Amino acid sequence: MKRIPFNTYTQYSFWGNVDYIDNKAAMLERNKLATQLKKQGFIVKKHTLSNQLSKYSGLGQPDGRIGTVYYLDVFNKELNIGND
Repeated sequence: MKRIPFNTYTQYSFWGNVDYIDNKAAMLERNKLATQLKKQGFIVKKHTLSNQLSKYSGLGQPDGRIGTVYYLDVFNKELNIGND
């Protein structure tokens, strides 16, 4: 497996039930951005983490919301990803 340095790509996260009304809305937003970036010639990879506890809110306590996190990794155009 080829290891890719973090500084060669940008990662976006879309939290269902936290940043978006539900998981479906978060996934649709991620997929919409992925489609736009693919058309511009970027290489994108999508992945998902299910049942994640929301980040901490005030006073260092989790706010109790659980959702699916939809990730989008956007790689620099110069990279030759997936051809190993």
